[in-house]
Amino acid sequence: DQADQGGTQDHALGGDLDHDPDGDWVRHAEGLLTVVEPTADAGLGAWPPADAVEADLAGWYDALAGHGMTYGPVFQGLRRAWTAGDDTVYAEVTLPEATADGSAGFGVHPALLDAALHPTALLPGDGTTGPKAPFAFAGVQVHAVGADTLRVRLTRAGTAVRLLAVDDTDRPVVTVDSLVLREMTGGDPSAATLAARSLFRVDWRPEPLAPADAPRAALLGPAAPALPGVPAHPGVAELAATGDVPPLVLLPVPATPAGLPADALPAAVRAGTADVLAAVQAWLAADALADTRLAVVTRGAVRATDADPADELTGAAVWGLLRAAQSEHPGRIVLADLDRDLDAPAVALLAAAADDPAAAQLAVRADTILTPRLVRADTPPAPARRPLGGTVLVTGGTGALGALLARHLVTDRGVDSLALVSRRGPAADGAADLAAELTALGATVTVAAADVADRAAVARLVAAVPAERPLTAVVHLAGVLDDGVVTALTPDRLDTVFAPKVDAARHLDEATRHLDLAGFVLFSSGAGVFGVPGQGNYAAANAYLDALATRRRGAGLPAQSYAWGLWEQASAMTAKLDRADPRITARDGQLAIGTDLGMALFDAGLAAPEEHLVPTRVDVTALAGRATVPALMRGLVRRVRPRARAEAATGGRDLADRLRALTAGEQSALLLDLVRAEAATVLGHASPDAVKPAQAFNEIGFDSLTAVELRNRLTEATGHRLPATAIFDYPDPTALAGFLRAQLVPDAGQAAPAILAELENLERSLAETVVEAELHTQVAARLEVLVAKWRTMRGASATDHDLDLDLDQASDDEIFSLIDTELGL
Repeated sequence: DQADQGGTQDHALGGDLDHDPDGDWVRHAEGLLTVVEPTADAGLGAWPPADAVEADLAGWYDALAGHGMTYGPVFQGLRRAWTAGDDTVYAEVTLPEATADGSAGFGVHPALLDAALHPTALLPGDGTTGPKAPFAFAGVQVHAVGADTLRVRLTRAGTAVRLLAVDDTDRPVVTVDSLVLREMTGGDPSAATLAARSLFRVDWRPEPLAPADAPRAALLGPAAPALPGVPAHPGVAELAATGDVPPLVLLPVPATPAGLPADALPAAVRAGTADVLAAVQAWLAADALADTRLAVVTRGAVRATDADPADELTGAAVWGLLRAAQSEHPGRIVLADLDRDLDAPAVALLAAAADDPAAAQLAVRADTILTPRLVRADTPPAPARRPLGGTVLVTGGTGALGALLARHLVTDRGVDSLALVSRRGPAADGAADLAAELTALGATVTVAAADVADRAAVARLVAAVPAERPLTAVVHLAGVLDDGVVTALTPDRLDTVFAPKVDAARHLDEATRHLDLAGFVLFSSGAGVFGVPGQGNYAAANAYLDALATRRRGAGLPAQSYAWGLWEQASAMTAKLDRADPRITARDGQLAIGTDLGMALFDAGLAAPEEHLVPTRVDVTALAGRATVPALMRGLVRRVRPRARAEAATGGRDLADRLRALTAGEQSALLLDLVRAEAATVLGHASPDAVKPAQAFNEIGFDSLTAVELRNRLTEATGHRLPATAIFDYPDPTALAGFLRAQLVPDAGQAAPAILAELENLERSLAETVVEAELHTQVAARLEVLVAKWRTMRGASATDHDLDLDLDQASDDEIFSLIDTELGL
């Protein structure tokens, strides 16, 4: 019995319970479920077996989704798996925490049992090649109820599979004598299915905030209006010099000057964005303003309602820039877009928003505050694959993504004439082969070298399109990266990124306005929507593209801007990105877009009514597992773990309370463990052991971007805002842990020496370790040597008779007694 609900492959034991956590599953009840007592030797024994080899599960559910089996978050329960021999697989599966609370209502929770069957894919082949689903069960017995974690053994038994699942005490929970799997057939719906679930838009929803009473605020910058009771200051230095800094600072952003000629618009946007960058940098650097929040105020920069023109291009670029700044400096910046000039009622609303993390980005429309949420876009049925007459112009057309799109346009969209443009043109790597390939497919291909940031060059490109194959569509992919945190950006670094994005898009817009185009597609980036740290300049440039699409639509012209997530396919821009970089991992709840999915998203977007789309893959499970879900993504998470809610609500108070109950050495050890664990996560290490206590951060791979992420993670974990320079002022884990201790328990006295913290760690490890006799002897020998070295270093006196042993002559009992004494065992 198979059904597709919301893109999730369901069968008799599986599905997406997120839509209905209770579902229609048959629950066990008194007298309706027979629980069979297992035999005495029915467990699994050693876990995992010594001869088992652990499987790499990275991308496991992505791979299944690629075969059309898209499991909802509740059903993604496989955590670890091992293979043993040719016919056995072991696995550990668990329920999400929020779902586990209701597991007692089932004999075996359907999501847990379903996850127990997922590793059947690791069993040796049976001659089929497609994905398989459970078909028939025999000999099913339940031995215990209410489990939320299972240890599983799956064994090949002829053409079927035998299952034994136990709890973490090795008590059997469920057994299946025979499970027959059947290969799924009927085509691969994965790309279309995923595209329907991976095309998003930004929706603005009311946020219930009451205006603040008599807010204390100050205005900053040359565009500050005169407001009663709100002092204005021309710059940060003047504000800081007053000595009376209010909690809220308002920075109005001047609109792009009206009446500019088209060729002057990109330079004006760039200059306005650079001015805001300079003001924000000065504000972040001012120690006197460290406890203030900055509200950057625009007008008409975002389209929060259907009536909004949203054509203020400088404001849009500023929003992109400062979304990245918000990621790098959480809790410090508010972005606010008004439908009127800044006035006293708006100040009262912004003061209320400044205390609400959910309102870090907002639009004030009349007396209502709206905040953005990512929602799935409407995806009408895929349009018929009708050939497009005329020529399609693709900028960045010889790059990796440009080549993929060119092939797709010819093979799947029926395009028979292409103009592929890049800076090197025919001299670009692979350009000649690409042109020959497309020509062989029946297309007429022109490869041209041009700088699309040059207005005249773009005009020549458009004019060169032959009249017999007129230009019918433009796809703008060109772009470059020049990454850096907001505090390190300069006007020149803005120019580097703006030229191929902002300037080129404006020139293409201007050069084609007289033509009857069927499409004008801008390849933007999710950096401008999500605020990717370290990409403020790139985010600003791409947010401009999104606003330009809206402006064109408002003028009755075709336009769509795709704010893409990261592609799996490396391009010239992304080839140098470290795949462990926090910007491009699944830690923010997003996954890379494969080629087939990307092309399906491109097609789906063309059929969507919105001009601004966000094609990206969202890992809802990863989002739900975060202590704090980004406000933009909260609409995608149906439930937040109770524990996560508690952690988010209490901030660092629980940690401070825990620290006060510990000794000085224990405090230092706990905080050192925290720093090492967070540092390991930022660097992508599997274990904190990879981060040594005294090793400098800059020696283990930290740069300005990863230092920002570590600071932010520690701020979230402790509830204490760390200064921007913390990772550089306290350059190794031990020093940083000492700083945290001084901040969280300032009355606890002198921090324990680092060596005592290390001994605390060693003591804890020894107490928690169970070893065989041979290894115990090896460890004891190493400890003997350490004790001897330490006595020599400290110059132990002859009166220290309790410790003054001749290690060569001492008995084993004496040596072990010494070790126990020194380590407090």
